[in-house]
Amino acid sequence: MSSNRLFSSTGSSTGFGRLFADTLARKGHTVFATMRDPGGRNAKNASEIRTLAEKDSCRFTSLRWM
Repeated sequence: MSSNRLFSSTGSSTGFGRLFADTLARKGHTVFATMRDPGGRNAKNASEIRTLAEKDSCRFTSLRWM
């Protein structure tokens, strides 16, 4: 059985949501990181998540939370 699990993390742009998302992704889990306005006010945070995913080969996807 694989230890890879699928997680959805709300509020992933900053704070605990970001910490949980980063930690789970670095441990090899697939993370759907949701945040408000990833193309606007949270563009920098969404970009950082994408960079982490590419750099560390993490399974990380940022999604817009409405």
